[in-house]
Amino acid sequence: MKAILAKWWALAALSLVVLGSGCSGTDAAIAAGATKLGFATQPPANVAAGENFTFTVELQNAAGANVPTPGVVINVTFVSPQGTIVGANGGAANSVTNSDGMATFVFSTETAQTLTFNITTPELDGISGRQVVVDPGTAVTLAYGTAPASTAVVDQAWTTFTLEARDNLGNVVTGASGNVTIGKLAMGGGAFTNATKALVSGVATFNDLSFDAIESVDLDVSTTVGTITTLPGSVNVNVQCGAAGTATQIAFGNAPAAGQTAGVAWADGSSMPVTVEVQDCFGDAVATDNSTMISASVTTGDGFTGGSTLTEPVTSGVATFDNLVYNKAEDVTLDFTTTLLPDITDVMVTVSPAAISSLSFSGAPSMSQNLESTSTMSVPVDAADAFGNPVAGENIVLSIQTNPGTGTLRATNTTVSTSAGGTATFGGVGIDKVGSGYVLRATHMATMTTADSASFNIVPGPVYSISFAMADGGKQPPASTSTDSADDFEVKVGVHDEYDNNVTDGTVMTLTRNGGTFATTPVLETDQMSDQATTTSGVATWTGVNLTKVGTGAKLRASGGSTNADSSAFNVTHGAAHHLAFGTAPTTPATDTVQWEDFTVRVLDVNDNVITSNNTNTVTVSEMSAGSFTGTTTQTLDAGVATFDDLVFNLSNPASQEAVSLTFATNIMPELIKTAVDGTSVTVETGPVPAQ
Repeated sequence: MKAILAKWWALAALSLVVLGSGCSGTDAAIAAGATKLGFATQPPANVAAGENFTFTVELQNAAGANVPTPGVVINVTFVSPQGTIVGANGGAANSVTNSDGMATFVFSTETAQTLTFNITTPELDGISGRQVVVDPGTAVTLAYGTAPASTAVVDQAWTTFTLEARDNLGNVVTGASGNVTIGKLAMGGGAFTNATKALVSGVATFNDLSFDAIESVDLDVSTTVGTITTLPGSVNVNVQCGAAGTATQIAFGNAPAAGQTAGVAWADGSSMPVTVEVQDCFGDAVATDNSTMISASVTTGDGFTGGSTLTEPVTSGVATFDNLVYNKAEDVTLDFTTTLLPDITDVMVTVSPAAISSLSFSGAPSMSQNLESTSTMSVPVDAADAFGNPVAGENIVLSIQTNPGTGTLRATNTTVSTSAGGTATFGGVGIDKVGSGYVLRATHMATMTTADSASFNIVPGPVYSISFAMADGGKQPPASTSTDSADDFEVKVGVHDEYDNNVTDGTVMTLTRNGGTFATTPVLETDQMSDQATTTSGVATWTGVNLTKVGTGAKLRASGGSTNADSSAFNVTHGAAHHLAFGTAPTTPATDTVQWEDFTVRVLDVNDNVITSNNTNTVTVSEMSAGSFTGTTTQTLDAGVATFDDLVFNLSNPASQEAVSLTFATNIMPELIKTAVDGTSVTVETGPVPAQ
């Protein structure tokens, strides 16, 4: 039965016939008032491909009311259907109107399309132009609509071909969206251009695909449509060369060298101008081409200089770029382009600086800067070409240009190579001699390019050396001196920094005694009333220098900062006799007629030093009382000391004690001061009563 129905619908008409007896079913229907056909149940607007759709047709009067007449033949005719239409009349053996005047129709097709059909019966008005849209299913397959040609020409557009997104019944899914990409299975040198297309109404159309190499290519197709699980099999296309003399590409005749110099017209590795050729697929220049224009453009970088010629005409197939000038030192990416032919892209060139054109001091020294002779500084010098590009790897020499102090330059290195940033940094730079208005000079010996620094000054460093020597501006103490002020002396020290410059005026120096043999620690005295003096022109001076005690091997020490120096050794003797003083004072009380204990009187200078050189003068003791001395009252000095060792005092009245006031005299002139001894009182007591 299905085979019979399929044959009927292939003829694009379906008739439902009443097999009754007697009069025509149509006549009966007309007699009952039927004038037309109408829908009892409407057909659907849309149905999925492969699914059944159903509708019911009835006999109607002019008012559209049902006319229940059985046995009427109703025909359904499809207008230009695609594919096969499968139908059945409700599953019944005979498709006729039933007693209600109705007939039910069931159809299906696997072909997505818009079905248009007419419903008729003789002598009644039919239904015309009714439509049902048969929709495709989900896209699961990608297949060629139009297959690629088996051959193509290198660098030329292929013959147009299409790929379709289809459902499982082979219908094009017009609502599918996404991209389709053409690739190749085997790895080779060639590559596609315009290889990705978007689906439009379910179809990707490749109308400008090209391949840039002569190669046998097995196509590999991919898509971004996630529901597609089946892809087309590989198709082989043989990409061939076109006819000789037919332009297919542009390529370098003389490619620009990878390294170029700022400000210099670009050239190839042999210093020849850059050329770009219009070539056929055999790599030969198309000599007949005299009209193509080729342009150079920078895609990464600062850009060619304003005077560069970036577009050149082709002459006999060759465009010559002899005026490409780039001033900035940097990495450059550029393209060479023309219309219709593939471009030369991503050409990498490194532009290096030109020769050094200028030097400059970019840091120290600053104008009028004061730098100690012992200090150093870091001196950066920048090197640039005529376009302001820093120049690396060039040796710069540092020297003194203006030398007011006849100084000597010192530095870690006086020749330094410039860094990647174009800076030569001289470390440990200093000058040893004091002076105002020093100027440094930087020189690039290869080009004799120079630059001078700001004017600066070298000032003395800290105290480094101190000297009592006359040659250094100093003055030694005398070999021998006395404690008398009349013998006060002057000392000087020359004070210098590490490079023998006089230290800065006003530098404070300290004078002390260092060593020597003294019975009593002396005091160092100076006119300055202090142990400090300040320098003038590198010399510190102390006047009125005196040590108050006798000694030998004395030295003076001058100190400044952490530096000191000692003078030559000298001796200090006593001064002139000045006064008397007891060495050992008389003992009190004493006893009448009994010898006193020994006592001594010393002759001293103004600083209480014993006049040890005096062995000739005498000291005499006398008393101011009623009694009297027996014994030696005048003693000769022995090393400046008079010793009274045999004195006895006799009371005038042995029965009563007496206070004896002593007085001393010397034969030393001028008269000495005796306040320390004169008026000394000794109580003399009565002695024992003699035996009867």
